[in-house]
Amino acid sequence: MRSSRFALAALAAGCGFASIAEAQSINIDFGFEGSTPSSAFGGPASSPGFWNTIEGGFEPSYALRDLSGNLTGATVESTLFFNGSTNNPRPETAGNPEHAALLDDFIYCNADTQGELLFLGLEDGEYDLTVTAILVGHPDQPTQVTWLSNDFGEFLDDITGDGAYSGGWEPGVTHATFRVPVVNGELHVFANGIFNFETESFGNLNGLQLVRVPAPGSLALLASGSLLALRRRRHA
Repeated sequence: MRSSRFALAALAAGCGFASIAEAQSINIDFGFEGSTPSSAFGGPASSPGFWNTIEGGFEPSYALRDLSGNLTGATVESTLFFNGSTNNPRPETAGNPEHAALLDDFIYCNADTQGELLFLGLEDGEYDLTVTAILVGHPDQPTQVTWLSNDFGEFLDDITGDGAYSGGWEPGVTHATFRVPVVNGELHVFANGIFNFETESFGNLNGLQLVRVPAPGSLALLASGSLLALRRRRHA
């Protein structure tokens, strides 16, 4: 009986953690309405759920929805040099409609400028930030992705799109992932092309995923709360 109570508590804690993470996690597809992945698609972050669609030539800001499609109170805006959206259907993605929905369209900026996304109103804490940036069919046009937290403690970058699309997710080729802190609800994400004398290089972003990382001890707290509730029910 005791082991079954612990199993129930663990299950309740797991469900509680999943609901917390889902409410604070966000998927974005950059491109055009009507070409968005389905909610069953998890992308390179393996985080299925609702996909926000954001077109280039930004409006002042976009209200963001979580994986369940509920408004989060967070917004994103482009503050620097994203020119617009482009559609680039490719034979490489034709056999995978979900990959095509994410990868065939994107927002872009020139190689000599840097596009910026400014997130406001996020819940403070740590997130796994996954940025999908690959120009399928053009492995010679990589994108440099940089993030900056509001605490200005770190300024880290990575290169993605540097290689040919093989049909799957490959860090450095299809996407880059960072563990980022959000302070005072603010996060900056930058992108720019890597200049290439032989091509008209530009930077592009296909998608972005934010997955909330549970705070240390939060899972244990959920488990202990679930055990307490079970004990009270037993003695009621």
